[in-house]
Amino acid sequence: MSLWASSRSTGPGVKLESALIGLYLVMGAVAFMAYSPTLTKLIASYESGGPATAEFKELSGRSRMIGIILAVLVVAIIVLMVVKPSAV
Repeated sequence: MSLWASSRSTGPGVKLESALIGLYLVMGAVAFMAYSPTLTKLIASYESGGPATAEFKELSGRSRMIGIILAVLVVAIIVLMVVKPSAV
């Protein structure tokens, strides 16, 4: 039996690792497709009109919400890595 075949596993640990990688990819996609453009617009709005404009306040709220979503994803990944619910 080859080393590759003997080291392959399809148990619950592999499913957990796949879920963690999926969460990581979702987090990266949200950061790249939502947070980064919002932050760019927020900086441009600040430079053009300052923090008192309506556009800045709206973009600030949006960036805060996206940041919270990203933080929740990071915490979920860390908790799942530490607890490893499938190993129990």
